[in-house]
Amino acid sequence: MSQGAKSTFKVVEIIQQDLLGKFDLSIMNALFSLVMDLAPETVVTLSDGREAKVLFVQQMHRTRPLVQLHNGEVIDLVKRRDLSIENIAKQIKI
Repeated sequence: MSQGAKSTFKVVEIIQQDLLGKFDLSIMNALFSLVMDLAPETVVTLSDGREAKVLFVQQMHRTRPLVQLHNGEVIDLVKRRDLSIENIAKQIKI
C-alpha cells in the first residue's frame, strides 16, 4: 500500500467518526455492513504486519474486532487504537 493510501477499514472508521450523528444510525450500519464483512474466523492483516483471526465483531465497532494472533494473544482493537486492520488475508465462507 502506498504511503498516502489508506485501507478500506481505516477509511470506514474515519467516515464513521466524521459522520457520527449526522445520518440515521440504521442507514449507516446498512452501508458499512456492505463494506465490512468480517465474520468470525476471518484472517486479517494488522497495520503492524501480523496476521490475526477475527474472534468477535461488535455491532458498534465493526472495523475494530476482537482478534487472536497465531501465538494465542487476544487483542481488542477497540482498546488498541495503535493497531488497525489493513486487509482481509483469508475470507472464511459461511
